Amino acid sequence: MPMLTLWILLSMAGPAGVAERTKARLFLSASEARPGETVTAGVLLKMPPGWHTYWRNAGDSGTPTTVEWQVPDGIQAGEILWPVPAKLTEADLTTYVYRDEVLLMIPLTLSESMPAGTRTVKARVSWLECEIACVPGKGEVTATLEVGSKSKPAADGRIFETWRKRLPGKDSPGQARDW
Repeated sequence: MPMLTLWILLSMAGPAGVAERTKARLFLSASEARPGETVTAGVLLKMPPGWHTYWRNAGDSGTPTTVEWQVPDGIQAGEILWPVPAKLTEADLTTYVYRDEVLLMIPLTLSESMPAGTRTVKARVSWLECEIACVPGKGEVTATLEVGSKSKPAADGRIFETWRKRLPGKDSPGQARDW
Protein backbone atom coordinates (compact mmCIF):
# COMPACT_ATOMS: atom_id res chain seq x y z
CA MET A 1 0.00 0.00 0.00
CA PRO A 2 1.41 3.42 -0.85
CA MET A 3 2.66 5.35 2.18
CA LEU A 4 0.37 8.31 1.40
CA THR A 5 -2.69 6.04 1.51
CA LEU A 6 -1.57 4.53 4.83
CA TRP A 7 -0.94 8.00 6.26
CA ILE A 8 -4.44 9.13 5.20
CA LEU A 9 -6.04 6.05 6.75
CA LEU A 10 -4.17 6.43 10.01
CA SER A 11 -4.79 10.17 10.21
CA MET A 12 -8.52 9.50 9.93
CA ALA A 13 -8.35 7.05 12.82
CA GLY A 14 -9.30 9.57 15.46
CA PRO A 15 -7.88 9.96 18.94
CA ALA A 16 -5.51 7.38 20.38
CA GLY A 17 -6.95 4.99 22.90
CA VAL A 18 -10.28 4.51 21.14
CA ALA A 19 -11.57 1.02 21.95
CA GLU A 20 -11.63 -1.52 19.15
CA ARG A 21 -15.02 -2.12 17.67
CA THR A 22 -14.00 -5.45 16.19
CA LYS A 23 -13.74 -8.30 18.69
CA ALA A 24 -11.28 -11.19 18.27
CA ARG A 25 -11.66 -14.72 19.62
CA LEU A 26 -9.63 -17.91 19.16
CA PHE A 27 -11.20 -21.30 18.43
CA LEU A 28 -9.49 -24.69 18.05
CA SER A 29 -10.97 -27.50 15.96
CA ALA A 30 -10.03 -30.02 18.66
CA SER A 31 -10.04 -30.01 22.44
CA GLU A 32 -7.59 -32.93 22.48
CA ALA A 33 -5.05 -34.10 19.88
CA ARG A 34 -2.32 -36.71 19.54
CA PRO A 35 1.33 -35.87 18.84
CA GLY A 36 1.90 -35.50 15.07
CA GLU A 37 -1.65 -34.31 14.34
CA THR A 38 -2.67 -30.99 12.87
CA VAL A 39 -5.32 -28.93 14.64
CA THR A 40 -6.95 -25.94 12.96
CA ALA A 41 -6.92 -22.68 14.87
CA GLY A 42 -9.49 -20.08 13.91
CA VAL A 43 -9.25 -16.38 14.70
CA LEU A 44 -12.79 -15.05 14.59
CA LEU A 45 -13.12 -11.32 13.97
CA LYS A 46 -16.62 -9.94 14.64
CA MET A 47 -17.28 -6.45 13.33
CA PRO A 48 -20.22 -4.24 14.29
CA PRO A 49 -22.76 -3.37 11.56
CA GLY A 50 -21.26 -1.08 8.92
CA TRP A 51 -17.64 -1.92 9.78
CA HIS A 52 -15.16 -4.09 7.88
CA THR A 53 -11.62 -5.49 7.98
CA TYR A 54 -9.38 -6.44 5.05
CA TRP A 55 -8.41 -9.53 3.08
CA ARG A 56 -4.75 -10.64 2.57
CA ASN A 57 -4.60 -8.42 -0.55
CA ALA A 58 -6.53 -5.38 0.59
CA GLY A 59 -6.62 -3.73 -2.85
CA ASP A 60 -6.23 0.02 -3.34
CA SER A 61 -6.25 0.81 0.39
CA GLY A 62 -6.31 -0.94 3.75
CA THR A 63 -4.04 -3.50 5.37
CA PRO A 64 -4.58 -7.22 6.01
CA THR A 65 -5.02 -8.73 9.44
CA THR A 66 -1.85 -10.19 10.97
CA VAL A 67 -1.54 -13.01 13.49
CA GLU A 68 1.65 -13.35 15.58
CA TRP A 69 1.68 -16.75 17.28
CA GLN A 70 3.04 -17.50 20.73
CA VAL A 71 2.92 -21.28 20.72
CA PRO A 72 4.68 -23.78 22.98
CA ASP A 73 7.71 -25.68 21.73
CA GLY A 74 6.60 -28.53 19.50
CA ILE A 75 3.72 -26.66 17.83
CA GLN A 76 4.27 -25.14 14.38
CA ALA A 77 1.80 -22.55 13.01
CA GLY A 78 1.15 -22.56 9.26
CA GLU A 79 -0.09 -19.83 6.95
CA ILE A 80 -3.50 -18.17 7.25
CA LEU A 81 -6.24 -19.69 5.09
CA TRP A 82 -8.25 -16.67 3.88
CA PRO A 83 -11.97 -17.02 3.00
CA VAL A 84 -13.17 -15.35 -0.18
CA PRO A 85 -13.71 -11.63 0.58
CA ALA A 86 -16.30 -9.12 -0.58
CA LYS A 87 -15.32 -6.56 -3.22
CA LEU A 88 -15.93 -2.95 -2.14
CA THR A 89 -15.66 -0.08 -4.65
CA GLU A 90 -15.87 3.52 -3.44
CA ALA A 91 -14.59 6.68 -5.17
CA ASP A 92 -12.76 4.64 -7.84
CA LEU A 93 -10.92 2.60 -5.19
CA THR A 94 -11.46 -1.16 -5.03
CA THR A 95 -10.73 -3.03 -1.82
CA TYR A 96 -11.35 -6.59 -0.64
CA VAL A 97 -13.00 -6.78 2.73
CA TYR A 98 -14.82 -8.83 5.33
CA ARG A 99 -17.87 -7.39 7.04
CA ASP A 100 -19.89 -8.77 9.95
CA GLU A 101 -17.41 -11.57 10.75
CA VAL A 102 -14.62 -13.70 9.35
CA LEU A 103 -12.80 -16.81 10.56
CA LEU A 104 -9.13 -16.84 9.57
CA MET A 105 -7.99 -20.46 9.80
CA ILE A 106 -4.43 -21.49 10.56
CA PRO A 107 -3.11 -25.09 10.77
CA LEU A 108 -1.19 -25.88 13.96
CA THR A 109 0.97 -29.00 13.63
CA LEU A 110 2.05 -30.85 16.76
CA SER A 111 5.44 -32.53 16.73
CA GLU A 112 5.57 -36.33 16.78
CA SER A 113 7.52 -36.21 20.05
CA MET A 114 5.31 -33.78 21.95
CA PRO A 115 4.73 -35.05 25.49
CA ALA A 116 1.20 -35.32 26.90
CA GLY A 117 -0.22 -32.36 28.79
CA THR A 118 -2.20 -29.16 28.49
CA ARG A 119 -0.83 -26.49 26.15
CA THR A 120 -1.86 -22.85 25.91
CA VAL A 121 -1.89 -21.36 22.42
CA LYS A 122 -1.74 -17.55 22.20
CA ALA A 123 -1.69 -15.02 19.39
CA ARG A 124 -1.49 -11.27 18.97
CA VAL A 125 -3.93 -10.21 16.28
CA SER A 126 -3.78 -6.80 14.54
CA TRP A 127 -6.23 -5.43 11.97
CA LEU A 128 -7.51 -2.25 10.41
CA GLU A 129 -11.23 -1.75 11.07
CA CYS A 130 -13.15 0.73 8.98
CA GLU A 131 -16.56 2.28 8.73
CA ILE A 132 -16.13 5.76 7.23
CA ALA A 133 -12.79 6.31 8.97
CA CYS A 134 -10.30 3.56 9.77
CA VAL A 135 -8.94 2.63 13.17
CA PRO A 136 -6.09 0.20 13.89
CA GLY A 137 -7.30 -2.63 16.12
CA LYS A 138 -5.52 -5.31 18.08
CA GLY A 139 -6.18 -8.03 20.58
CA GLU A 140 -4.65 -11.06 22.27
CA VAL A 141 -6.42 -14.38 22.03
CA THR A 142 -5.81 -17.68 23.82
CA ALA A 143 -7.07 -21.26 23.83
CA THR A 144 -5.98 -24.50 25.46
CA LEU A 145 -5.32 -27.85 23.86
CA GLU A 146 -4.87 -31.17 25.61
CA VAL A 147 -2.15 -33.32 24.03
CA GLY A 148 -2.79 -36.96 24.75
CA SER A 149 -3.48 -40.42 23.38
CA LYS A 150 -6.71 -39.59 21.55
CA SER A 151 -8.27 -37.00 19.28
CA LYS A 152 -11.40 -35.18 20.36
CA PRO A 153 -13.19 -32.49 18.33
CA ALA A 154 -13.98 -29.23 20.10
CA ALA A 155 -17.58 -28.64 21.18
CA ASP A 156 -17.83 -25.52 19.01
CA GLY A 157 -15.90 -27.06 16.10
CA ARG A 158 -18.81 -26.67 13.67
CA ILE A 159 -17.69 -23.11 13.01
CA PHE A 160 -14.83 -24.58 10.96
CA GLU A 161 -17.22 -26.53 8.70
CA THR A 162 -19.08 -23.31 7.88
CA TRP A 163 -15.96 -21.30 7.08
CA ARG A 164 -14.15 -24.05 5.13
CA LYS A 165 -16.93 -23.75 2.55
CA ARG A 166 -15.90 -20.11 2.05
CA LEU A 167 -12.26 -20.89 1.22
CA PRO A 168 -11.26 -20.58 -2.43
CA GLY A 169 -11.30 -23.98 -4.11
CA LYS A 170 -13.55 -26.59 -5.59
CA ASP A 171 -16.51 -25.91 -3.26
CA SER A 172 -16.28 -22.12 -3.55
CA PRO A 173 -16.59 -19.78 -6.52
CA GLY A 174 -13.21 -18.32 -5.49
CA GLN A 175 -14.24 -14.82 -6.50
CA ALA A 176 -14.85 -11.78 -4.38
CA ARG A 177 -18.51 -10.94 -3.92
CA ASP A 178 -19.59 -7.40 -4.82
CA TRP A 179 -20.69 -5.47 -1.82
